[in-house]
Amino acid sequence: MLILDYLINNGILLFELVGLLIMVRISAHISQRIKRLTVAAVALLFLQSLAFYFEQWTQTFETLSVLRPLLTAFVYSVYPAILLVMMQIINDRKLSKVKWALMLLPEIVSVPVYFSSQWLHLVCFYTNDNKYTGGFFPYWPYVVFGIYLVIFVVRNILYFKNYSRMEKIASLYIIIVPTVCAVLILFFGAADNTCDLFTASILLYYLLMYIHMSRVDSLTRLFNRQSYYQDIKHYGNSISGIISIDMNELKYLNDNIGHEAGDTALKAVSRAIIAGCGEGASAYRIGGDEFIVFYNNADENKLASAVAAMRKELDKTPYTCAFGYALRSRGDDLEEAITEADGKMYENKAAMKKEMAEKGEILHLRQD
Repeated sequence: MLILDYLINNGILLFELVGLLIMVRISAHISQRIKRLTVAAVALLFLQSLAFYFEQWTQTFETLSVLRPLLTAFVYSVYPAILLVMMQIINDRKLSKVKWALMLLPEIVSVPVYFSSQWLHLVCFYTNDNKYTGGFFPYWPYVVFGIYLVIFVVRNILYFKNYSRMEKIASLYIIIVPTVCAVLILFFGAADNTCDLFTASILLYYLLMYIHMSRVDSLTRLFNRQSYYQDIKHYGNSISGIISIDMNELKYLNDNIGHEAGDTALKAVSRAIIAGCGEGASAYRIGGDEFIVFYNNADENKLASAVAAMRKELDKTPYTCAFGYALRSRGDDLEEAITEADGKMYENKAAMKKEMAEKGEILHLRQD
C-alpha cells in the first residue's frame, strides 16, 4: 500500500525520469560519457524522491524513528551530488586533482555533518515526540546547495560563451527559473519537495545539450556544417563580416604521420580560432581543413584585428593557416561576400607557399 501511494503521488516525476532514460538510450548526438552522467543524475533524483516520500511517512509516527534523521540527511546530501554530476556534463577538460578536491570539499564536509546532526545538533534534530528542531546551523544545506548552484551557473556561462546567445539564455533559464521556484516553495509552500522541479530542469537541460551537440563538430567544438547552412538561412541578413580560414598541411599530416596527428592539429587550430575571433563571432568547421567565422556589426578594423589575434594564437602552435576576409553591407549577396573572402584566403595561401619556397621550405597545400 505504501509503495502504491508513492507511485500515485510521484507519477509525473517517474514518467519524466523514465522518459529521460528512453531519450538517453536513443540519442545519437550525445556522447557515452554524457549519457552515463545523465543516468547517474536520474538515479539520484529517483533515490531523492524515495527518501523524501518515506521521510514524510515517518513524520506521521507518534515517536521518533531513527529512519527520519537518516532520510533527512540523505535528502540534504543528494541535491549537491546531483549538481556535481550535472557539472561534469559541460566539463570539456579534466579538472586537476586539486581543483576537483576543492570542488568536492563542501559536500565531503557536509555529509558527515548531516548524518551526525541528530546527536550533535549541528544542522537539525528531532525530539522524542518526533518534532523537528533546528540546530546551530539550520541553513547550512541551503548554503552548500547555493555554492554549487553558483559554480554550476558560472561553468555554464564559461562553456556557452563561444556559442550562440540563445544557448546562453536557454541554459540560464533552465537553471535559474527552477531554482527561484524552489526557493519560493521552500519559504512559502506547504511542502518542501522540489524533486519534480529539478527533474523537469534536468530533462530540459538534456534536451538543450542534445540540440547543442547536434550543432557542434564533435572533434573541434566549433559549429558544424549543418549549423553553417542553418544559420545562413535564419540569420544571414545580419552577417556583416566573414573570415575564411584554411589550415595548411592537414593532408600531409594525415598521409605521412597519421590521422591522430591530423586530429590533434585540427583541435589546436580550432582553439586558436576560438581564442582569437573575439566576442560576437560564430566560428564553423565547414570541411576537413576549412573554417569560416561570421560577424554581426563588423568593420574592417575588427576583422583585421581578429585575423591578427588568430595568427598570434597560431604562433603558439606548430601549425599555420591562410586567412581571407570580406565585409558585407546590408542587402549585398552573402554568397558573393563568402566567395570574396575565400578568394583572398587562397591568395594568402599562394603567397605563403611562395614565401616558404623562397626560403627553401615546403608548404603542403590542400589537395582537392
